Amino acid sequence: MSSHSEPSEKFSCVEAAERERIDAQRQQRGVAKDEPYSALCLSGGGIRSASFGLGVIQALDRFGVLRYVDYLSSVSGGGYIGSSYTWLTHAQTAQDWTFPFGTSGLGARTAGVVSPLNFIRQHGNYLKPGQGLGTAALIGNFLRNSLLAFFIYFMLLTFVVLVLDRLQLFSSLPSAVNAAPWMNPILAAALIVVGLFALLVLAYSIGTYLFSAMSKRDYLLRVCAQRYSGRLLSLLAILLAFASLPLTERLLKEWLVHAGSTMSVLGGLASALEFRRRRSEAAAQTASNGSIWTVLASLLLIYGLLLLSFAFSRHAAQAWGWDVAAGMVFLLLPALVFGYLVDINHFGPGRLYRDRLMETFMPDLGQIAGLVWLPAVQADAAKLSAMCPASGLGPYHILNCNAILVGSKDARFRDRGGDCFILSPLYCGSDATGWVDTCKLNNNRMTLATAMSISGAALNPNAANNGVGATRSRSVSFLLSFFNLGLGHWVQNPRVTRWRRWLGHVLHANFLYPGLRQGLLGAGLNETAGFICLSDGGHFDNTGLYEMARRRLPRIIIAEAGADPQHALADLGNAVERIRVDFGHHIHFPPGQLEAVRPVATDAGDEPRATQGFAVGKIYYCDGSEGVLVYIQAVLIADLPADVEAYRRLHPQFPDQPTTDQFFDEAQLEAYRELGYQISKRMIKSNPLGLANLPSTPAFGLSALAEQRRAAEVRNERS
Repeated sequence: MSSHSEPSEKFSCVEAAERERIDAQRQQRGVAKDEPYSALCLSGGGIRSASFGLGVIQALDRFGVLRYVDYLSSVSGGGYIGSSYTWLTHAQTAQDWTFPFGTSGLGARTAGVVSPLNFIRQHGNYLKPGQGLGTAALIGNFLRNSLLAFFIYFMLLTFVVLVLDRLQLFSSLPSAVNAAPWMNPILAAALIVVGLFALLVLAYSIGTYLFSAMSKRDYLLRVCAQRYSGRLLSLLAILLAFASLPLTERLLKEWLVHAGSTMSVLGGLASALEFRRRRSEAAAQTASNGSIWTVLASLLLIYGLLLLSFAFSRHAAQAWGWDVAAGMVFLLLPALVFGYLVDINHFGPGRLYRDRLMETFMPDLGQIAGLVWLPAVQADAAKLSAMCPASGLGPYHILNCNAILVGSKDARFRDRGGDCFILSPLYCGSDATGWVDTCKLNNNRMTLATAMSISGAALNPNAANNGVGATRSRSVSFLLSFFNLGLGHWVQNPRVTRWRRWLGHVLHANFLYPGLRQGLLGAGLNETAGFICLSDGGHFDNTGLYEMARRRLPRIIIAEAGADPQHALADLGNAVERIRVDFGHHIHFPPGQLEAVRPVATDAGDEPRATQGFAVGKIYYCDGSEGVLVYIQAVLIADLPADVEAYRRLHPQFPDQPTTDQFFDEAQLEAYRELGYQISKRMIKSNPLGLANLPSTPAFGLSALAEQRRAAEVRNERS
């Protein structure tokens, strides 16, 4: 590999640094050195997953298991509550440690109780916290972000169309060449491409005859023909789209009041196609990368944008006398200035998403008591590199993201849509990009709040859940980028060095670089680019298991609350398959274990319930070692508390309400939290991890450990 693209660190260095940090934290927790390493994985699923994971963490602390957890691996919604835990405990030591999410027997109105749990309960509707940040503010921010991106990219597109028009490329060819009145130079170029395609077909036909006796040359000729056939067809489609603009505008003017109504007509057609698509999906769900109706609707909208830019450039030329020089002043220059100056990471829906999450799950300690929303000033500046210190109790937090690599030459990254990219206090990176010291990533500007929001960036161009979905389509991705509707985040590539790393230090990610080429056009989205776009970790692995299996941990707990109304265990299956393919580790669940997390009606007319809500499996690592995997899923079980049962009767979809619902009230948050607590409590009682000295009563959590140490200090002082 060339020197300009050598990864900065190998994974062995990353793992060694993590173990050193974890061993120091273990000493603070009083865990023996020979105790097997353990991990807790909190899956994606938005606020639903965060609520369920909250209950899991509470049970693990109350029954003494949390002190044994060395790694916290979170994805998307699991990262909400995981980051909250990391934030609220990162400055605590063994002497002053307090579990942040409530104390048994104490409620919100108990005298003297001030708990972050109460704050989170009251702010599950995190996208609309009030204080002037309601629905209108949410819509207004989205419009502001979209309009700026539209302004920049539409001005650039209009300038290109204006230049083509001033060069007479949309005008009819001279009558001297006996051309039809609708024939223009661009359409003529399209016809030339058609001729080249015909020549390619003819040459290929002759070549197959001449080289039929030489299989190697015949094969190479076939590959070459296949490659250039695709390129010629793509070029032909672009030329035809541009060549048809004058004719389409002329036809529309005959029955439209003005050319601006074009977008309304095309939008109506797109809506009709989208309606047809939704009806088709309701009848038969498809797993392809965007249905034909989604693609057609997006292509129509793109053509509408192109037609609108053509109409605007024609109007500017005819009404205002614009030429190329005027276009440079009024179109190109403003687009370049704003495109360069505006930080694409700060001016987008992802920033609003980050701020609302941070204010709910990482509040300033002084504002928790009042239960009133206030700006989280302290968390806004809290560096990721400062979290999980050696002097703290841990666990060491890894936030899982997806590095979008749809343009990679490596088929594995390209077909999956990316690679698992971690953000953690010590190192950040992936297999594809290598790893880098967190202090060096983006000039040490990465905060815990930003990492949390990146891991939950569910909507993003060129990315979809487990790498499959409509937003993987290039046409859909183009529109998302054109209107700046992605939640993702651009970071410096850990792999690049020399001038591109220097350029990354000088320039922030903006709408031109990498926003134009990589974002809008989708070119250069690979592991050698100067900037890498990160999206929701669920776009690669929604369970958080992948990175923990890479580290060959003996004990792993997964708390899974993703969207799985059919109980197909798709996220678990995706993680198991990728772990086997990439690392050679095999995961096996004995007969009956996975059935225990699938709701089944025991008698006719009974409501389906799972027998226990968790499954226990084995991990057979490629080096011969083994591990225990405990899989907890958000499913209905028997003997739930009365409030959870009541919520279920009022909301029949529970606990499979859609993850698009990100506006939880107190009752909804509590229902998922209590479900996570109850399932985890039953799991702990069966002790599948084989933990020694677990108490029969809930009095051995980290809080109890801190109380014991404080009592010992008091006794020592008195003596």
